[in-house]
Amino acid sequence: MTEKEEPQKFTIQINKDVLKFLDSLDKYKYEHLINKIFSLEDEPLPVGCAKLNVINGYRIKWSDYRILYKIDFQNRLVIIYKAGHRKEIYKKK
Repeated sequence: MTEKEEPQKFTIQINKDVLKFLDSLDKYKYEHLINKIFSLEDEPLPVGCAKLNVINGYRIKWSDYRILYKIDFQNRLVIIYKAGHRKEIYKKK
């Protein structure tokens, strides 16, 4: 019998502004969003993710929050570049 190799996980890279946003949340929201983010290690294109038209990236959501990210398939890297409430996430600074 041959053992099946586990597929190599993606590395998660989180922007410092996203980390700041996550730290501002209460424990319940923080844990849910962190779990969503780190689930991308195994499946960077989960059911329910959406491809963004304007930016070459993707969006996942939990409750009223959105996480925006890009995928580098060649280097197996998921880059979380923005996170926030759905009413604020797409506004330009």
